Amino acid sequence: MLTIMIEESFGPLPGAKEVAEYISRYRRSDLGLLDIDGAIDLFPENPELVGIRPRFTFKDGWRLGPHPGVYMVYSEAFDILYVGKASMGKNIGDRLWTYFGNGDKCVLKHDTWPKTPRFLVNIAVPDEMPFEAPALEEYLIGALKPPWNALGKRSRKSTIR
Repeated sequence: MLTIMIEESFGPLPGAKEVAEYISRYRRSDLGLLDIDGAIDLFPENPELVGIRPRFTFKDGWRLGPHPGVYMVYSEAFDILYVGKASMGKNIGDRLWTYFGNGDKCVLKHDTWPKTPRFLVNIAVPDEMPFEAPALEEYLIGALKPPWNALGKRSRKSTIR
């Protein structure tokens, strides 16, 4: 049942299976639930894409913005680009503002993305457990291997002896 609910939140975006696996393997049943936003369209003014109907748009604001958690950034072709976190006194909304701005329209604040970001999925951890966000982030990076994450990648210098 939980896996089906997570898959519905993600739609065609990758990561649902990995989030469900993290929950079943590493979270105790007595912990507060993770709250997952469905796909958020950063540029709803562009034509709707076939195969996805985002639950939210940038104009809706960050529903999970005031909470600690993890955010996943996707391209228009549904490729995972980046997995990031907001924890320990930070929140998802503040972190996303550093990338995409705030207001009525999304503005990419960095032009170094490997592909243009189009969609987000946010996952809030319980407010009393902000320390869980780094664990979830590291797990998702290891499982999904987003090209824009450096965490978990060995530098070239470390392989030279």
